[in-house]
Amino acid sequence: MQEVIKSENPKDHWKHLKCFNERVIDFGCAYNDVDAENTRENRLGTPHYIINQNPSFYVGVDSYSPDIEQLKLEFLDQNKNVKFYCDTINSPQKLEQYIQQTEPTIIKSDIEGAEMFFLGVRALPSVLKMSIELHSPAIEKAFTEWALMHNFKAYARETLELHNHISVVYFSR
Repeated sequence: MQEVIKSENPKDHWKHLKCFNERVIDFGCAYNDVDAENTRENRLGTPHYIINQNPSFYVGVDSYSPDIEQLKLEFLDQNKNVKFYCDTINSPQKLEQYIQQTEPTIIKSDIEGAEMFFLGVRALPSVLKMSIELHSPAIEKAFTEWALMHNFKAYARETLELHNHISVVYFSR
């Protein structure tokens, strides 16, 4: 049976993402959902969800600078292993740069269609799991084929209730 994501709350939206003691890079970590103000005020974003799971290292990357600046301030004193970068993912080389620099064991990605740039990434040496929001059936098909070429297999798949052309797929190797 197909699982359905009913909200942007990370506990629902990313429920198969388990990060304890992992090195996590979170592409698309800002509060850019339909109820962003509520998400900000109640700290319901993916950074809070992931950091509360106690990863050994966390990096959040997003192009929306007001949220990145707020997150930097919020987590400034909390943990030296938490970093945020304001940047736009606009090429496979940009993804490779972050992956090489951070050596994540988990990639979480919700970058609004720019996940297609993963298709040009050649190496993921440290990555064991990926949780990716895929914004069309065509991108999902191409991404899944790319993941298989890198020895990943999908272990869970969900669709968004209000946008059933969008899926979140979890991969591991």
